Amino acid sequence: MTLAKEYSFTAPVVSRGIRDSNATLEFNWKLPGSKYNFILYERDPEKVAMWNAGDLVDATIAQSNLKGGKDGRYATDYFYDLVHMEAAAPESYRNPAIPQSTHARPNQAPRNPVPDAAPKEEPEPVARPTAREEPPPVPQALGACQNHAMAFIESGTIQVPEGRNPLNFLWELRDRIYRNVNQQPYQQAHFCYHHEAPRIQNPRSLNWAHQLADKTWCVEAQDAATAVAGPGPDVEATGGSGGA
Repeated sequence: MTLAKEYSFTAPVVSRGIRDSNATLEFNWKLPGSKYNFILYERDPEKVAMWNAGDLVDATIAQSNLKGGKDGRYATDYFYDLVHMEAAAPESYRNPAIPQSTHARPNQAPRNPVPDAAPKEEPEPVARPTAREEPPPVPQALGACQNHAMAFIESGTIQVPEGRNPLNFLWELRDRIYRNVNQQPYQQAHFCYHHEAPRIQNPRSLNWAHQLADKTWCVEAQDAATAVAGPGPDVEATGGSGGA
């Protein structure tokens, strides 16, 4: 009894398909004496369903029936059955299309190149951060801010800078008033608008104040129209540092 000839190889799968009722796997590997990639015909498609193009495998095939009209002189005259196939480590594969260097350094074996890798894609350009878009202004509020801007200019409270077009300066002032006045959040009573800080109340004197950087206190005036800065000997604002 003659044993079937077997071949073992490590190669990537080139393609997978169906021909008649057989599943086909084409490998980047050739039978001895062949010029063409080896194609395996598998009668059970489920047996090779997990393999796809690009997978690197260790495979063993066994010689099967003689093809019609062939005399068996060549390895390609036979069909082959799959004996075993499993995933292979990339370092175990040498691409036959890349010649091996025969000029290895002493005590250094030639390197086994891995399968040709797909070309690296150019990285997407990083978009520069853009300014956060503001919600569209409320037309009525914007119109009121323009009236206030015109009043400031006409009264001389705010003067048009030398060399500026009065019209586009009016637009600029209108927008500044809209952003910095109209859109400012509402503050609770006793807020210090001069220092833009909330005041707290002394439970004994009932004064409202907040502490400044120099440890003095900004105390709310009784009429709430003006505020005074001083040591605040009678303030003792809760939560602050210092005070009498």
